[in-house]
Formats: sequence, structure tokens, C-alpha cells
Amino acid sequence: MRLHDSTLVPTPTDIANHLACRHLTQLDRARLAGERIELRQDPRIDALRHRGETHEKGFVDSLAAEGLSVTDLRHHDDPAATLDAMTAGADVIVQAPLQGDGLSGRADVLLRIAVPSRLGAYSYEPADTKLARDTRAGTILQLCAYAALLDPMQGLLPEHIHVVTPLARERYRTAHFDAYFRFVRRRLEDDLAADPPPATYPEPVPHCDVCPYWLHCNRRRRADDHLSLVAGIRKLNVRELERQGIRTVVKLALTGGALPAEPHRGARETYAHLAQP
Repeated sequence: MRLHDSTLVPTPTDIANHLACRHLTQLDRARLAGERIELRQDPRIDALRHRGETHEKGFVDSLAAEGLSVTDLRHHDDPAATLDAMTAGADVIVQAPLQGDGLSGRADVLLRIAVPSRLGAYSYEPADTKLARDTRAGTILQLCAYAALLDPMQGLLPEHIHVVTPLARERYRTAHFDAYFRFVRRRLEDDLAADPPPATYPEPVPHCDVCPYWLHCNRRRRADDHLSLVAGIRKLNVRELERQGIRTVVKLALTGGALPAEPHRGARETYAHLAQP
């Protein structure tokens, strides 16, 4: 995400992050507004990033070994460089900057295919290299964003998007996910435009494992004595406890998990068990 003429311009990654954690979007927004938020320095994340770069390089090298021409734009920030490479008919375009319609990003790889477009007898489809063996919704959303950015450049929405994992090269139909992409993007844009910003809370989510804001959010949860700190608790249990006025770990322990009223979700025994030390 970046600030351009006082307007927040999200990236495809921001759309995926918003799906993973709505609070993350607001932390990004606060940092751009000048708020100082400590970021986690984690060598494991650095190692993961390095592995990702190695995986991408291996995929691009394999394409070059097939005799395909490769144009690398990692040192270019102007989307015009991508259009020039597309117009020239490069077989593979790496780290291609893209921008338009209030969105800005950099696609891992653009693949030339034999489908006519405004460019000529060919067009391009985006591909993302990912280490995860199971493709996640966020990856699909990112690729849909790259496809949307390619549409006005070549006068054609890519029919397919591609995910390259260590095990396989997967292909998905863009049309199958386009409506969901537009829904999540609109939700992100609504949150970014809201003034004041929407009230969000750092609920633990799977994305916390790789999020640079983990330290900041963890400190907030501990300061609040948030119920998410209880071992084995689920989000539905947290919601039920909050509904019944039990909002901290201390209060849960003091009540022994005895609920004032019959729970809408789960059994009473579950909450008594959660309260045990």
C-alpha cells in the first residue's frame, strides 16, 4: 500500500492480507499516516522470503531452458516498462510492475500465450510462485488482481491464472473467482475510505505466523488480557464468553467457566474445561 496524492493505493498483496486479517489493513493505514508501530524482525521470515525468491528463480530458469525469451523488470518501477515488454512480445516477463484503476502491484511472472489481443496474435496471463503446497485464497485474489490490471493493457481479461508450487503448476479460470475478488476488493476499499477508520481488533489468525505486526498485536492482546490467550480456545468460544460478559482470562478463571446463561454455542462443560489452569 502507498499514499499517492493523499489517496491510499492498495496492492494485490493488500487485498490478500485484508482477507487474512482486517486489522492488518488498519495497521498499514496507521503507519502510512505516520504512526510508529514496531515491526517484528524474524530470521525465519527472512529465510522464507529467500526460499521464495529461489523458487521463483528456479521456475524462470526452467522457462529459459525451454528456449523462451525472458525480460526481467525487477529494477523498473514504471508500468510503462511492462507494456513495452508486452508490445515487444517477450515470452516471459518477470517482476512486472502494473498499475491502474486505483490498484498498483508487481506480478511475479507474466506468461505469453497464443490468444489474440490488442497486442497482436498473443496475450499474457499472470503466474505466482508460491512455496505453500496447498493454494490459498489469498494467492488466488492476488492473481485476480494482476489479471484485472492486465485487462486494459491488452484489451483482454486473462482467461487463466497460474500458481507454481514446488510440486506442480496449477491453472485456474479467472471467471470462477472474479466476483469474489471484486467483493473482497470493495470491502478493502470501503475500509480504507472510512473516516474515522473502522474499529478492528488483533484477533489471532493463521497469518500471524508471518505478519510483521505480530509483536505489536501480541502486546495489545496481553495488555487487554484477551481471551484468545487461553490455550485451546476457539473463536466461537471467545464470542460466547464475551456475549455473557466474560471478556478477560482473569474473569474466566474467577468464574471457573460457569456461564450465567445457557450457551448458544458449545456445551457448558467446554467452558469449564477452558477455565482450568
